Amino acid sequence: MADAGVGQATCDKKSYENKVVISPLEGTLLRDESFFPYYMLVALEAGGPLRALCLLLLSPVVWALRALALEDLAIKLQVFIAVAGLKASTVRSVAIGVLTKFFLDDLEPATYKAWRTSRSSRCVVTSHPSLFVGHFLRTHLNVDLILASELRITPDGVCTGFLDPSNCLVTNVQKMHAIKKLVLAEAGPQGVLCGICTEGRRYKYLSICKEIIVVKHTSSGQKVPKEEYFSPLVFHDGRLVIRPTPLASLAVALWLPFGFFLALMRVFVGRALPQELIFPMTSLLGVRLRVAGVPPMVDTSNSPQKGITFVCVHRTLADPTFLSMALRRKVRAFAFKVSKVSEYLTPIPMTSLTRNREEDTKLMRDFLAKEDIAVCPEGTTCREPFLLRFSPLFAELGDWLAPVAIDVNTSMFHATSARGYKFMDGIFLAMNPSPLYKVTFLEPICARELRENGKSPIDIANMVQKQLAASLGFDCTNYSRKDKYLLLAGHDGKF
Repeated sequence: MADAGVGQATCDKKSYENKVVISPLEGTLLRDESFFPYYMLVALEAGGPLRALCLLLLSPVVWALRALALEDLAIKLQVFIAVAGLKASTVRSVAIGVLTKFFLDDLEPATYKAWRTSRSSRCVVTSHPSLFVGHFLRTHLNVDLILASELRITPDGVCTGFLDPSNCLVTNVQKMHAIKKLVLAEAGPQGVLCGICTEGRRYKYLSICKEIIVVKHTSSGQKVPKEEYFSPLVFHDGRLVIRPTPLASLAVALWLPFGFFLALMRVFVGRALPQELIFPMTSLLGVRLRVAGVPPMVDTSNSPQKGITFVCVHRTLADPTFLSMALRRKVRAFAFKVSKVSEYLTPIPMTSLTRNREEDTKLMRDFLAKEDIAVCPEGTTCREPFLLRFSPLFAELGDWLAPVAIDVNTSMFHATSARGYKFMDGIFLAMNPSPLYKVTFLEPICARELRENGKSPIDIANMVQKQLAASLGFDCTNYSRKDKYLLLAGHDGKF
């Protein structure tokens, strides 16, 4: 769907007969007035580290232009560096998969409350490209009309790095013109414009509003509760955990060489030492592991299966590795196709699933006959507090199931990716200053008895999903691997 800007106002056929609530994006709906972090994210995720470094080096120039009240030049400079030469489809993908999370984290609670409780038609005004903000505003703020600048894009779908002169809203005069042309035209002579502004800020367009709502910024530590979002955020992408302000971006750039060396040390310890020594040694290198519950102790002497199935929540590719660290012994992991680099970095045996049900069934049965295995039935990772739909194959084959609730906290880099280089996932996890893994063992389940009593594998899989979600305080969903990759990467995830 094309993003609507000044020249293509689409209002989803909603009526403007009563009232239109209009609000600026930056500094009002969003707490931060600076859009630098979002340009940095686009430059890094769509353009690469060199483009991001260029934007970082020019950040003092951007700051100086803003200090001299040359906001329009600051915006145009950031736009050019961030998107010049990039495909518009790539920028849109980053906006959907990466920017949305940071937009939601930066929402101003006081403004959002007034915005959310309004029953009027909603309009947002911003100086920045609609390609950046369109998906977020429509999906997560229920915006009816977006007044934003438009990028100039070639017929081949490549961003030139310039704003379209006929759809440019970087000055107050341009914004006022757009509001009079589009919003007042839609509202009609009897319509009421209600403007939202923050305390101490006045915008030129407020002079034509019949009502004004003034909100006061909340403290910087407060955020909008996730349960109050118009639409829940289940999937997002990108490598950075921290908001890339100029200082934070500089800190990441300076940490990279030290972080990479630290990652190599952690990988070496994991590969070279016996399993029982890995946990204490990696602890010395800043890796934290918290274990709760009791590892399962079940009698399999009367069962044809000598192994039990550890059913893990899937947060990163390293989940089975940390499970083995918690058990002080190696457990074979089953996963969809992983890169050769990831296989080498993993210190435990790993078997790739083929996505052929008959072959995967035979593989799992053969290994269960002689050893324990670990599976992640979600089929892909999820960063947010949600569990994806569980594939029931593990419940069909395993006699004993051991649910394992897993969560991970990182402070600098995400260890999963949908669009990026997946072979780097393990490296980015190890590059975090002090990653924290939490492993909780739940009571084992005799799936064989449940099946004999009439429970289907799907019922058992759903039961295990609910137990794990309750243990972590997560919500169960019916989303699948395909849903994640279609949203974030534009394909079905089969690679």
